This record gives sequence, structure tokens and C-alpha cells, in this order.
Amino acid sequence: MRLTGFIALTEAFLRPTTTSWWSDTEDVVPVDDHIKQLDYSADDLRRHAIAKIYLANTSHCNNWDLVDASAHKILGEHLIRFHVADLASFVLAGPTAEAIDLLPAWYQRLLRSNDLWETRISIVLLLKLLPTEHYHVAYAVCLYHINKFHADPLLRCTIRGVPFESLDLIHKALGWVLREAGKHDPARLTQFLHEHASKAFKTTVRYATEHMTRPKAKRFLDVAQRGVGGSVVVVAPLLEE
Repeated sequence: MRLTGFIALTEAFLRPTTTSWWSDTEDVVPVDDHIKQLDYSADDLRRHAIAKIYLANTSHCNNWDLVDASAHKILGEHLIRFHVADLASFVLAGPTAEAIDLLPAWYQRLLRSNDLWETRISIVLLLKLLPTEHYHVAYAVCLYHINKFHADPLLRCTIRGVPFESLDLIHKALGWVLREAGKHDPARLTQFLHEHASKAFKTTVRYATEHMTRPKAKRFLDVAQRGVGGSVVVVAPLLEE
């Protein structure tokens, strides 16, 4: 399953009634019994089945363009359609390892995965939350990942079980989500960076601050961390505006 397959899944998830990709999603994968017992429409039952297909095939979503074209449209939408209570509980608990237990099991798995593409999926899907009341979840998940890599500078993601040295695609994804979040509430992004830029890698901060003035962006970049031979170096303290 490559680009065409993920386009098909996205089309079927967004428009389950009118999609022509297959006549009945349950012919492809059955909906879990406990989902059937809930008061969902036929379209939403199909959406559950499609999300299940997507999650079963993350090993094939193995390029940044596949992730970026589909994760937020399927899994991000799935979160805000079917897991609102879980999102609220997670935000109240804070971005800790324990708080991850409050999220749906499939998202817990993505967040705890060391796989490079599943980690990027767990971040990119947040784009769907940004225009909604659940945007706080995006900041909390980004901080969870920032804290994880800050706590263990030698931590690396894997591709097919093999450690992959570069975390560039992860740091870029974090910065991308933060930058997009800042379009909705610039003050909230500024506050987040004041509090956490010193733990983030420069790539994340560079992407997050693209729409800030150069002097303001530089102050955050000056305190961000940079990789040096597998370790990180913390530079000058943050200057207040």
C-alpha cells in the first residue's frame, strides 16, 4: 500500500457514503464488536474500520509525503470525532508519560513507538486539532516528544527495527505543528517557546519561529539545543522581550 492506497483510505474516511473505492468497508476489515454496540451511524462505523486499516498498515506509511498527506485527515479527524473525553483528560493531566495512558490505545502505541514513521504520524495528525478547541492537545503532545528527546539525547528512532541516526524528520514535524498552531494563537506559541525552547532542538525551533520577526526568532534559537556528535549542547539563557 503506497500513495494510491493512502489516498483511497483518506477519500473513504472523509466521504464514506459516496466513496467509490469499495462498496462496503467491512468487506475489507470488520468493525470491532464493542464499536458496533455504540450509537454510531453507518458512516462512522466505516470510519472506525478505515482507521483500523490505516493503523494496521503504518509499516507501509514509510515516507514523509505519505504521512503528511494522510495522518491528520484520518487519525487526527478520528481523535476529534470519537475521543473528545480522552483528549480533555490528557490535557488536564499534563504532558507526562503517565498521562499518555488516558489517550486511546492506538494513539498510546504511536506515541510510545520508536519507529520513525509512527512517531511522525503521532505528531502530524495533530494538525487537525489546531483549528478546534482541542488545540491544547497539540502543545501537550509536542512537549511530550520534546521532553522525551531532551531527557535522553542519545535516543534514536528506528526504521524496520534498525536505529536511524537522524531525527530531522521528527524535529521538523514538531516545528511544523507548532508553527501552524502559532497561526491560530501567536501569543500561545510565544509562551510555549519561552517555557520550552531551551529543551527543543534547533530544527524544531527554527520551523516553529518561521513567521516571527528575525530578532524574536533568534532569541529562541539561541537557547535551543543542537546535536553535536550524538550529544546536545545548551547555549545562552533566554532573553526576555
